[in-house]
Amino acid sequence: MTDPIQYTTDDRELSAAAFLSFVREIWPGDYDPERTQAALSRTINITARCRTVGAHLVRP
Repeated sequence: MTDPIQYTTDDRELSAAAFLSFVREIWPGDYDPERTQAALSRTINITARCRTVGAHLVRP
C-alpha cells in the first residue's frame, strides 16, 4: 500500500529550513536562511508531501 501524497497550493507553512534541506540535495551550497524565508514569503509555493518520502517542493 502506498502512502497518500498531500499537495498544498500557496503553502504558507513552508519554512526556509525545510526548503533549504531539499535544495541542498540538488544544489549544494551556502544559502542565507533569512533571505530564503523572505523570498518564500513573496512566492506561491506548491508542496507535495508523503510520510515515508518527505517533502518535495515545486515552485511555479
